[in-house]
Amino acid sequence: MNRQIVSQFLNGIFEGGLEIWNLKKTESGTEVTHTLVYQIKRWIYKVGWFLLGGEKKHDEMTEVALLRLKSLLERDAPLGEGGAPQ
Repeated sequence: MNRQIVSQFLNGIFEGGLEIWNLKKTESGTEVTHTLVYQIKRWIYKVGWFLLGGEKKHDEMTEVALLRLKSLLERDAPLGEGGAPQ
């Protein structure tokens, strides 16, 4: 089963932007892609994003989300021979 989750940012640094998660079933599991579409409009947000390492922090948070998603999917996956997820 393929699934797409789209979130729109209503306020804050990414106001008006989109976050898109695509989950595509493959023979070996689930392929997950993550896309962030944004334009930082306020100069203070741009300065903060740069000075506070916003891109690095976002990448770290995305990695945590992907690890949690993987854990959830593997936990709920049907088991094959030897108890391994199919």
